[in-house]
Amino acid sequence: MASWLYKQALTANNFKATVTSRDYGKWLNGKLSIEVDYTLLHDVYHDYYEQPELKESDQNVVFCGGCYGRDWALMIEIAKITPNVFFSLVMQHRDYIYVMERYGKCLPENIKIEHDIPYKEFMKRLCQSKIVCMPLDCEAPQGLIVMFESAANEKLILTSDTPTTREYFDKEQLLGKSPEEWRDKIYRYLTDEYHRKQKAKEFHQFLKEECSEKVFARTVRELVEKVEDGKK
Repeated sequence: MASWLYKQALTANNFKATVTSRDYGKWLNGKLSIEVDYTLLHDVYHDYYEQPELKESDQNVVFCGGCYGRDWALMIEIAKITPNVFFSLVMQHRDYIYVMERYGKCLPENIKIEHDIPYKEFMKRLCQSKIVCMPLDCEAPQGLIVMFESAANEKLILTSDTPTTREYFDKEQLLGKSPEEWRDKIYRYLTDEYHRKQKAKEFHQFLKEECSEKVFARTVRELVEKVEDGKK
């Protein structure tokens, strides 16, 4: 039913749609068997995501957090085979219940799991890390504000290869479902501080330039003008 409704709306003459990723637009067209030209409109990056007073830990800490779209099972499997790295996981209560029911009796000591903590504490955990991992469980995940928060504080992000994430990251940072692949990439960047920080700074700059409020407002204005011109 949802697919049918989307198809009716997207193919209507008086309806214009935006996507945050070019590849997601292609994926959506294939999924619905339609041919629609979407307007690329990135989510907005805000400077207030930056938390310069929160410092990075001297230890090898990897952070994974968020309300939606995280593949927690994969994240735990990654941590299990990466014993000399500490993993800080922050999730919603419902995900915490799932994780504890499935893994509670066999969680390794290098994992700390928290849920529903205050925002300031959430950001403290994120900023203490050297790498932020975002294994995802769907093609167009919700809750990617964490991606912006991580970039704002110049953390290297490793994430799942999806039509959405391909818009933002190079191939080196896009991973599959193999825990070993994630483990190897984590070790690589923990031992290569120069490239880890360089990639993080480059991504931060990309978001400030391409995902600014100014670019967002200009794109929406141009889209509205196109719709108005089409009515004349």
